[in-house]
Amino acid sequence: MWACLSFFWGSTYHLQTNFHRLTVHLVPLDNDANSFLNQPFINMAQEQNSLQTTPHFTYVIRSASDYPNGLDDVRREVLGQECWAAVVINANATSAWRTAIENGDSSYSPNGAVGIYFQSARFYQVVLLYVQQTVRYLSSDVKIELTSRSLVI
Repeated sequence: MWACLSFFWGSTYHLQTNFHRLTVHLVPLDNDANSFLNQPFINMAQEQNSLQTTPHFTYVIRSASDYPNGLDDVRREVLGQECWAAVVINANATSAWRTAIENGDSSYSPNGAVGIYFQSARFYQVVLLYVQQTVRYLSSDVKIELTSRSLVI
């Protein structure tokens, strides 16, 4: 048993130096030409990928055409361990927001505009300590960029 635990704990020895090998797929399914969500997320991903000093995930910006079945294909990638997480800008997020603004729909909730998917049973140390923290940072960073922009219909 101690030999197995030694291998397990040893596998986390250089964990932070190998973070760049852990990928997060960014999937902009919002097909609106004037999407206000796609660009801030893409900017954030490119900024994170350019970091040289701090441990960070590598964001892979994917095309919506790679996912003909939409969210089912994204979930299949995450469950198939092709990536550690996926950030999905859901289809019609911008048009739903614009429609709610134009019609004064007070029941509209922006919570469904972006989905973040990860497999929590994959490797608990990485998921609990790093994936969840990174996802929280990602969403707060993009919120800051969105609130600093003027959103014009």
